[in-house]
Amino acid sequence: MLICNELLLILLFEDRLLKSSPFILGVLIGLFIALYPELSYSQSTSIPPITNDKIPPVIAVPNDSTLEATNSSGRIVTFNVVARDQVDNIVGTTCTPASGSIFPIGNTKVLCEGTDKHGNKAVKSFQVKIQDSTPPDTFIIDSKVAWTGKINSTSSTASDEINIEISGSDSVGLDYYECKIDSGKWVRVQNQAIGQILCGYSHLPDGIHIFQSRATDKFGNIDNSPAVFTWTVVSLKEGIQDMIKLISESDFSFFLKDSLSESDKNQLISSILSIKDRLMCTEGPT
Repeated sequence: MLICNELLLILLFEDRLLKSSPFILGVLIGLFIALYPELSYSQSTSIPPITNDKIPPVIAVPNDSTLEATNSSGRIVTFNVVARDQVDNIVGTTCTPASGSIFPIGNTKVLCEGTDKHGNKAVKSFQVKIQDSTPPDTFIIDSKVAWTGKINSTSSTASDEINIEISGSDSVGLDYYECKIDSGKWVRVQNQAIGQILCGYSHLPDGIHIFQSRATDKFGNIDNSPAVFTWTVVSLKEGIQDMIKLISESDFSFFLKDSLSESDKNQLISSILSIKDRLMCTEGPT
């Protein structure tokens, strides 16, 4: 600064030089700045610290949302919340419940807070709804007719009785099952202590029968694509003809030599017993 003052004095004393040659004045000033840059005038650009910050941060939270439950407890929900402050830039936030928590089925309000270094606090919230709108699935796991036993879908039998075991699955939980045969009404299945869910029918008429089953979960969602099982109850005449055919295709001496295979023998016995039941034959007094 001293040299700058001396330069000004010289220029003042050399008033004629100043008036007659402004160019020389500029050259002299530029020369001194180039030779002594540390002595040239400079202005500080630093910003003094703010001590009276009373403006809270601004919090950005997710929009309200609706999510599907993944189990009976609800589901894990993750989200991102950011708070920005005009002085401190990004500031930390806390939310209740926190991201990554299990949200129960229903509506949950998430409250988020952000505080800057001067104690200014901002609060903002959003809603998360967890719902169960997914229907369950229903399965047929076994089917048996009287005497004959296991029967597959689309098969035929001489028996007019059948028991069909059903099951189901749902991410939240099942409530009850319903069964329906042919054009009848849906009938709710009572809970059974042994753990099996059975739908049984007897004294069925001849012909093709269509069985359906469906499950309902704990939130009232019904399986909209029921499990289906079809089979045919042959007439007594057809059943007897099937027995005659089975016998005629075997050595007639089976009555004496037991020449029928084990499977044919079982089939014959089952058919006889099934037809006997349908004829409601009973043993006479002994």
